[in-house]
Amino acid sequence: MRPGVLWRLIALPLLGMLLSFVPLFLWVLPWAEVRYPGNRFTMDLALFLPFFFALIVGGIVIGIWTGWRVNEWVCRYALGWSADQVRHVFREGSLPPDWLKHGVLGIDATDGAARAAEAHMRVGLVVYVLKVGVMRWGLTMFIALALAPALLKDAPLQPRELFVKALIWLAGGVAFGLAMWFVQRRTARKLQASLGTS
Repeated sequence: MRPGVLWRLIALPLLGMLLSFVPLFLWVLPWAEVRYPGNRFTMDLALFLPFFFALIVGGIVIGIWTGWRVNEWVCRYALGWSADQVRHVFREGSLPPDWLKHGVLGIDATDGAARAAEAHMRVGLVVYVLKVGVMRWGLTMFIALALAPALLKDAPLQPRELFVKALIWLAGGVAFGLAMWFVQRRTARKLQASLGTS
């Protein structure tokens, strides 16, 4: 796919994903800081954490899904595409030839995407979850939302607090990795089915 097209397609889903964190920072985290003061790990906090992870993962999924639906709406109503064109591109993955890099045919692109999806699946569930969920997402979130704010504070570092937050983002990374594994597996099956019928 041409880089310009790719960036236009992923801009709204990425924006949706980032906007999904706004309610967490405005309402949920301030409420949690008041409700669970200090650095003590209590049973109430342990019961709250799965709900918090569900909000994070659910918000990300809803934000990305909303971005894709807005992409469909823009193509359908602002660009004047037919309903069939929107369905072929956004639901079935049949890309228009002018979206592809020069010299790449639609079936070649679908075949390449199917091979890439298969390669992701071939590493296995555990490696995929560790690589995509824990190392990419969980570690990034830990650094951005726990470590960096702790380092920027005037107060000394609290190792126990950082350890608890590391465990939280580890669990969140596992949940995110599992969710992405099932999305990737579904995508691979759809691509293989489209190649089998074409």
